[in-house]
Amino acid sequence: MYKFMKYFTILSNLRVPPTPIFALEYYSADRQKILSSFHQYASECCLPVYYWNPGYATLQQVRCLDKNLPILGCHSDMTSVSDISQMYNSECVLCKTELSVESDVLQFLLENDCPGIFLLEDILESDSTEQPLVRRYSQLANAFFELKGRWANQYWVLLGEYIQLPSKLSPLIPLLKCPLPDRFEVEVLVDNFCDRNCSLDFGSDAVAAKKRLAVSSLGLPTAEIELVLDRSLSVTASVVQIAQLVLEHKISQLRDQGLEFIASPDVPHAGGLDLLDAYLSEVVKLSEADAKKYHLRPPKGMLLWGPPGTGKSLSAKLAAKKLGYALLAASWGNILGSSNPDRALNKMLDTADNLGGCVLFFDDFDKGFSGWESNADGGVARRLSQKLLTWMQEHESPVLMLATVNRLEMLPAELIRRFDDGGIWFVDLPHSGARYEIFNLHLARAY
Repeated sequence: MYKFMKYFTILSNLRVPPTPIFALEYYSADRQKILSSFHQYASECCLPVYYWNPGYATLQQVRCLDKNLPILGCHSDMTSVSDISQMYNSECVLCKTELSVESDVLQFLLENDCPGIFLLEDILESDSTEQPLVRRYSQLANAFFELKGRWANQYWVLLGEYIQLPSKLSPLIPLLKCPLPDRFEVEVLVDNFCDRNCSLDFGSDAVAAKKRLAVSSLGLPTAEIELVLDRSLSVTASVVQIAQLVLEHKISQLRDQGLEFIASPDVPHAGGLDLLDAYLSEVVKLSEADAKKYHLRPPKGMLLWGPPGTGKSLSAKLAAKKLGYALLAASWGNILGSSNPDRALNKMLDTADNLGGCVLFFDDFDKGFSGWESNADGGVARRLSQKLLTWMQEHESPVLMLATVNRLEMLPAELIRRFDDGGIWFVDLPHSGARYEIFNLHLARAY
């Protein structure tokens, strides 16, 4: 079953009035899977499922493609167990209904007692004015208490890629999230893809080719992985080439989010930074499976501090290369300057957590904290840095956050403390011995 279903324990109480409204964050590519999963579950309770987004003028009913199965609606008959089992293996489509919502879907539902599960997408997206959004908040609060009291067998699910509930609604409406697939789930998707297509060319090592394809797919939503794999099959039958196409697609998607995959450097090490190189070798050992037996873990963050041009960025690239991780470069300033900083930060952290091991690299991290004390941005930087601090402390994924700064004093003290486990490394101008080593490295590339 799709991974997010484990979060749906709240729905298991449909027969003993649970909360009538909850919110669900999901990736837009997974919409068909969301609809199918709700349809399958609602079939057990003999409830219809309706879908709406701002692009529709009427409610759309989620129906099964199998014409032999009964259609659930406001006046439909009970379905049998065999009918329900068939629904589990059937595709779902959206069918237009006569339930016109005109301009206000929430008001329409408040005035109608039609039973069912209503999937409402982007209902909390901001408009050009704040008044309609305030109205929706009040409508949702009213609906929560009305639905709770009248036992109408009607349930609302607020869908969206990013949902931020106001303080008046957060105690009433639970917020669930559909996470990205983990490594095991991606490997299952890749295995299923390979089993369906017998004409694939795996090269000399089928296991290595499948592993490469799975690694390339990490960090993408489930349905998007399936779409990209099927699309790539029309270009080539080589699994290695398909993996490269998937990786290029992922890099393009991350670039749209303001993230960059940085290629490995063409030098073996940074001259004059032998102590840092030795420490990174220890981090590699702490990242191995044997270290977990002794409850040892690698550091979650490292800070490289020093004047410009001393090799801090190169050290970050070499750290990712030594660990065998992808290097994901982000800009704290770009996150703060985006139209929705909270959403941008959440997507970045979710992506990093699901890449199966990466170095999250912030270059010139201190520049994003200029004006920190003035609170000129309305507290956005403080709020986001608190989220980042919480993530740095709590995350269990194999992610090493590595930041470079020129002026350490620009960072808040509470943020500096989060780098204690990996250390704050001062990268100074090279001394004579380091200059000699750097000179030899450049000569080795030319001769």
